[in-house]
Amino acid sequence: MRRYLNRLLGRGVFDSALAHTRASEPRPEQPLSAKINAPLTPKMKNSPIPIHRFADEISLPAIPLEGPRHKISFVVIVYKMPDQAEKTLYSLSTQYQRGVSETDYEVIVVENASSAVLGEQRACQYADNVRYFYREETQPTPVPAVNFGASQASGSHITIMVD
Repeated sequence: MRRYLNRLLGRGVFDSALAHTRASEPRPEQPLSAKINAPLTPKMKNSPIPIHRFADEISLPAIPLEGPRHKISFVVIVYKMPDQAEKTLYSLSTQYQRGVSETDYEVIVVENASSAVLGEQRACQYADNVRYFYREETQPTPVPAVNFGASQASGSHITIMVD
């Protein structure tokens, strides 16, 4: 397997059994950084172009922030499952997590209207870094709630959780 990957990556020959097959081919030596950052799979025709969203040139979010920026924003979408959502929010709290503080991350709860509502009091009971939004959504999809929650996020990275 290593030989196959090395051959795909165009790296030097590491096995003496393959040395005779590659010896006749002249190869320019690649710098070490090019070898380390080489993709594991060869570039395919019509493959998507990777976009580095979190580069330094891109300022996220577009809304100016008053306070310090969080490292990560958890956007939790809730619909008609208040007990399960409450357990999810507890698992995201600092009472359950280790090695983090409430200033490291934020939790944004977006609840779509239903017959069984979680409510702001239950959503915010475990931590002070939780923000709650209730939406009267008429579409049968969580996509508008996901987009709304992502627009409220202040973290440099966003995690979407549909509960």
